[in-house]
Amino acid sequence: MNKKLLLFLVTLITAMSFSFAAPAKAVPAIEGEEIAEEERAYLVFKKTVSITRIDEYYNQYKAKDKKIKTIYNKKLNDYNKERTAFLQAGEHELEISYQSKTGYANGTTLKATFEAGKTYDVVTIVEEGIFGKTIKYDIQDSETHESIYAKALKLGLAIQYVNKILQPVSEGKEMTLSAMDFKRTGENNKSEYIIEYGPDLTVTYTEKETTYKGYIGFEATKAIIYIQFDEDGSLTKDAFLSMSPEDCDRVFELKEVTSIGPVITVKISSIKPENDAIISLGYLPYQNQ
Repeated sequence: MNKKLLLFLVTLITAMSFSFAAPAKAVPAIEGEEIAEEERAYLVFKKTVSITRIDEYYNQYKAKDKKIKTIYNKKLNDYNKERTAFLQAGEHELEISYQSKTGYANGTTLKATFEAGKTYDVVTIVEEGIFGKTIKYDIQDSETHESIYAKALKLGLAIQYVNKILQPVSEGKEMTLSAMDFKRTGENNKSEYIIEYGPDLTVTYTEKETTYKGYIGFEATKAIIYIQFDEDGSLTKDAFLSMSPEDCDRVFELKEVTSIGPVITVKISSIKPENDAIISLGYLPYQNQ
């Protein structure tokens, strides 16, 4: 091969590798703002995130009142690409919306406290629902990809689960959550999943017509429900409580607890066995009457 051609190809490949590997250069979120490197928190605005405001600084193209502060960095305007910015560590407020070449959605305001030296992803999440697509907004830790609001969300879910389910059960109320298999009809329209709570953490758990007896526990900080089967009746309550949730036969993550009138709905996803599907379990008072 011609040496000049070979040198050109090597140079081209090297340049391409750098262009794909190098992250977007971080720019100050507010033009002219000088922040010491050790005091910076970094935000990565993912594609389809359109920025209206950062604290009191508005995107000049979206500001209704032209007299307000508009020294927000114009380099962050292109919603069709990923942009990285830094700002002073601490609490900040972001007003953002979803925007793409094919559509847009009403925005939201997110308030968060950012730690110095850390990087956060500002994302939009498109979800398909019964009534069409919905847009959710989130700020995630770039390393763990976990929402920075996850702890507060899990705590809220845990409180609802305790109030709606565990507290009534501890007071002696019979409680059965079931998920119907709507593909079946008539006499075959049986519940696909059933969690029947008993006294002292006992549970009768049915999974696709196979029934297990055992114990059920709840890890509030992680919003995790876990079940250990007790096939021969030898497992005691104390022995169950000494077990790690991850070592139990079934582990579910609590996703949502809602109540409309007498109907309580608990949505869970299976961690063990691993399954991305969301199981929607419901409780109707007349079931146990």
